[in-house]
Amino acid sequence: TDVREHGSPHMLVQNGQSVTVPLTRPRGFIQGVVGKNEWPGFENQLATYEEGFSLELSPLLSLNGQTIDAVIKCTIDQVEKLHPVMIEAHHPVAPRQRTKIDVPQTSQFRLQERFRWPTDRVLLVALGMVPSPVPGDPKGVLPVLAGPPRSDVLIFVESKGAMGQLPTVNGNTG
Repeated sequence: TDVREHGSPHMLVQNGQSVTVPLTRPRGFIQGVVGKNEWPGFENQLATYEEGFSLELSPLLSLNGQTIDAVIKCTIDQVEKLHPVMIEAHHPVAPRQRTKIDVPQTSQFRLQERFRWPTDRVLLVALGMVPSPVPGDPKGVLPVLAGPPRSDVLIFVESKGAMGQLPTVNGNTG
């Protein structure tokens, strides 16, 4: 019950081609304010942060068909918390105003590695405890004390044989 599968378990990738599996969503926040000539004298300036993960696989089968070389790129971005900050929004239309903006506290994980393994084996890449690839609520006994969500990320890559030399990729977290 504590495992999630991301992407298709049977995603096929042609030999020598690259595929990217993105699972991101925009997270909106108030970045700043811009003055204007009507009440309340300013307008919120909105921004977004792309939160989630992206996995890129570039496999290449050896000439004798015994091994696979693959480059795996994984990026995970997570907004841990939006810190509210009060700022002064002075304007001739409405002097002495204060408003709130948000400052995102983020964590990131990056992996770019080349792997070589026999075609009759499954490659397992364990990334360890990293920011959760799927945005969610912190979990814990006391949600107030719980930190940002973390996950143990596992990537499985398997060769499906000579029919076009199609390795598959599957990402799991737990």
